[in-house]
Amino acid sequence: MTVCPGTDNEPHLVWMTDNLIDCLIEASKSSASPVVVAGSVMDPAVVDQVYEALNAGIEILGGWGPLHIVLVGVNDPDARILAEHLCTVNNTYAGWPLDECITETTDLFSTYDCCGAAHNPPVPLAPVRLQSVQFSAPDISAEEGRLRTTTLHEYVHVFQNAQTVYPHELDPDDQGQIPVYGFGPVWMEEGSAEYLAIYFSGERGWYDFYATMEENLRAAREVRANWGLSLRDVATRDGQARVNELCDCGGNLYYETGTWATAWLVNRSGIDAFLVDYFPRVSYDGWEVTFEHAFGLTMDEFYTEFEAFLELTIADQMVILPPR
Repeated sequence: MTVCPGTDNEPHLVWMTDNLIDCLIEASKSSASPVVVAGSVMDPAVVDQVYEALNAGIEILGGWGPLHIVLVGVNDPDARILAEHLCTVNNTYAGWPLDECITETTDLFSTYDCCGAAHNPPVPLAPVRLQSVQFSAPDISAEEGRLRTTTLHEYVHVFQNAQTVYPHELDPDDQGQIPVYGFGPVWMEEGSAEYLAIYFSGERGWYDFYATMEENLRAAREVRANWGLSLRDVATRDGQARVNELCDCGGNLYYETGTWATAWLVNRSGIDAFLVDYFPRVSYDGWEVTFEHAFGLTMDEFYTEFEAFLELTIADQMVILPPR
């Protein structure tokens, strides 16, 4: 286990030097296999699909963690056992009272009625930068052919969070603004995770990348035409909340439109601009400086050019995708 100098101090007393950032990111690397925990009624084939996608994520992005995953079915009879596992591993460093965590997490699991996943980032400056993911109804996602892609999406979040090491006390999200040393705009985090997941799933024959991107494009055009909204509107968490109150269409922006923003940037600068030049550098230089270095334009310039791109025909937009 790597313990980085300064991580034994209160977060507000830590000085985030390049050496400390180096150490914390290095400490986020893991050669240990992810741990996937499911209840007794979960189909083992579902667990196999999750492991298959995790192995692909590790091959593409490297090993990060340690990583624990729980798979929770609808009305899962083992919900409390799964909550106990998730709370026990997470609360080693989080400090949330264990009994309270188990009760509230079990109650949360009882509300699951369909499909999705939620990622839990590492505790800042913890000696072990453990991350976790909880899946709801992964068996339904598997039946719909989506589970491997959802798993890859969450593993991209694991990769992203391994690179962002600032404690909130040192990089606050004041008044709804974007933390300087975080991922950048909300759509950047989610849109890139979704694009990379469907792109790499498509390469492996798990998902139809081109059909999905065309569907996403139509959703992006629809939310723009019907509501006059753009990525600027979901750059912050506050903006995200306002949009969801307005039209409950925020997902069409930070997911569907976000995948096309990612596609536009990949077409401009290549996929390594995200995987090598952007996310691994945001903790050193801040997201705005890093964005300009990685993609060759400021965020405001990007918004202007991307809005012009959205005025094109669907045929002209689709051609920027990687060749089949």
